[in-house]
Amino acid sequence: MKSHSYLLFFSFLCFSNWANGQSAESPAAVESVYGAQIGFFGVWGYTELPLGRSVVARLEAGLDAGYRRSNDMLTGAPVIAAGPRWYYNLDKRAAKEKRIAGNAANFLSLPIAYRPGWFTLSNGDDAYTDKEITLLPTWGIRRNLGKHLNFEVGVGIGYRVRWLDFGVKRFGDVAAWVPLRIGF
Repeated sequence: MKSHSYLLFFSFLCFSNWANGQSAESPAAVESVYGAQIGFFGVWGYTELPLGRSVVARLEAGLDAGYRRSNDMLTGAPVIAAGPRWYYNLDKRAAKEKRIAGNAANFLSLPIAYRPGWFTLSNGDDAYTDKEITLLPTWGIRRNLGKHLNFEVGVGIGYRVRWLDFGVKRFGDVAAWVPLRIGF
C-alpha cells in the first residue's frame, strides 16, 4: 500500500509538471492561500503552498464530524491531511476573464488523511474513533462568493485502513468522500 501511494503521488506530480509546460504563455498561476472552512462533516483550517504554476501542496487540520446510527450519536474527531492539488483550468478561466483569486478553479487532488484517534467529542457515552489512514483521489471545484468567501464541492473515492485500539490491523475498505465546504 505504501509503495503504491508513493508511485501514485509522484506520477501525479510528474503529470502536473508536464501539463504546466504545455501552456507557458498564460500568466495564470496559483497563489499561496490559507483559511478556515466549515461543512456538513466538520471544520478545518488549511494552507495551500505553490509547488508550480498550477500545483499546490494543501495541508489541513480539523475535526471531522460523524454520525453513528447504532446508538444515535454525533461525533467529532481530529484529522490531519496533506497532498498535492492540481488546478487544471486556471488558464481557461483567466482567458475568459473569470476570477481566479484564491485559486478559484477546478482541481484534482490526492489527499492522504490521518485520524490519530486521540480523542472524540460526542453527545453520548462510550464514543471512540479508530486510528485511520485514508487515500482519496478527488475531483472538485473551488469558486469565490464575493471578495472573502469561497466554496468547494467535489467527489472522491479511495482506500482506507483502520486499526483497533490495541494495534491490530483491521480490514481495509473502499472509502467515498463528498466534500461540501464554505470558507474564508
